[in-house]
Amino acid sequence: DPGQNVFGRAQSWTESAMAGAGFVGPWKDLGVSHRMPWDLIVHAREFALEAAEGLHEMREKPNSLLWPVALALSNKALMLSMFFLMFLAFKVPFSPGTLIAGFSVGYLFTLVSPTPSGIGVMEGMLTIALATLNVTLGSAAVIIVAYRGLTLWLPLLYGIVALRVLGRTGYARGAGFKRR
Repeated sequence: DPGQNVFGRAQSWTESAMAGAGFVGPWKDLGVSHRMPWDLIVHAREFALEAAEGLHEMREKPNSLLWPVALALSNKALMLSMFFLMFLAFKVPFSPGTLIAGFSVGYLFTLVSPTPSGIGVMEGMLTIALATLNVTLGSAAVIIVAYRGLTLWLPLLYGIVALRVLGRTGYARGAGFKRR
């Protein structure tokens, strides 16, 4: 992209660096990779082309992102509200900083946990994090168990019941939608 070469130094730097490394000419257009299997290269190229197409689409129609961004933010607002209501329900004193920091740490450990949805890891880490934010350990444990019960286990139970009901009606066996 010529717009990124503001000072006119990129061409000379990359060409001289690559020439010294034994690459001459169009070094970025190598047709073979010795480190990745060919099938993986094909999939990586396909992914890159689809990602570039999506980014181009986003640049052309930025308003098309408003609805997904609004839904994502409303989801986080609802989760934070549930966390807030857990503090109120158990009459645990808190500050806005405790609430936001605790929610953020919990969400972080949900994402980086090796278990699905942070099961087991998030609860323990968030209990410790809330204890360091001046919430008593017992209160923190009760808040987290109730919060996870309402935000993870209850929806999971609803999903199990829904699958059983849909399986019984034949909807899940192909009457209403096709499986891949």
